[in-house]
Order: sequence, then structure tokens, then C-alpha cells
Amino acid sequence: MSKALRGQRALAGIVALGLALPFAVAAQQTPPGLGQAWPNAKDVSQNRAWHVYVFQLHGIKYIEVADLTGRIVSTIGTANHQYIALPMGAFPQYVSIPDQAATLPQGVVAMTSPTTVYQDNDTTITVTHTSDAGIATAAACGNPVECNTNITK
Repeated sequence: MSKALRGQRALAGIVALGLALPFAVAAQQTPPGLGQAWPNAKDVSQNRAWHVYVFQLHGIKYIEVADLTGRIVSTIGTANHQYIALPMGAFPQYVSIPDQAATLPQGVVAMTSPTTVYQDNDTTITVTHTSDAGIATAAACGNPVECNTNITK
């Protein structure tokens, strides 16, 4: 191999490393995300007995509710005043969204009043302890007038 060719390859390797290094550093600084018990994200809970983390991706806001031990209880996705209960967390079957209330198993009842754990201009999230040691989560539109006028069915 000629000296010039070795020099070009070495330069190409340095350039490739220089281009890859910022991405590797950025990947290390990217906070762990949705579905992780202790994400490197700001806790936005409005109640000290709960942790709430909000993630955004492709115009969808994901709201993750966790208890004090870091156990994810439920996750709700929302965009344009539409909601979806994601099948993740300890009690996804106990998640109510505006168009679909959760059905508790026969004999299971709420043991506490709903506690607000998150609220922004669009969404309010509450949690309620149930008689089977579960946690029911409910999402509601933060501004019902706006939600009712913006929903197209």
C-alpha cells in the first residue's frame, strides 16, 4: 500500500471518528425514556406521593405515572385532545380515558378519592387506590370546552 493511500485512509478514519463522536456523546446524554422506572427526565407530578414523567415523540405526548418505588403504574398517550391507554405499567387495565372508562373486576371498588397527579392546559391525570391493591388512573381533558369543539368524529 502506498504512503499516500495509507495517509488517505488514516484521514478518512479520523474524519469518520470526528463525525461519529458527537453522536456517541449525544446518545450517552439522551435521557432514558418511556417505560423506564427511573427515567432521566423531570418529575412533573403535582403530588409528592407520585412520580409523573412526560415524553414527546412525533406530536404525541406520553404521560407516565409511577409510584414512589419507581414502579410504573400506567401510561397514557395524547394528541389533539385524543387519548389512548398504553398497555404498559402495573395496571394498564385500570386506565380510563375520556372515551373509554376502565371496568374494574367484580367486587373491586375505589378505596380513595381521585388524587390529581398531573395537569396541564390539555390534560388532567388522577389516580385512585382500589380494594385489590391496584391503582386506577384516569385521564380527562383539561379544557372540556376546547376538547369538545376540537374533536372530530
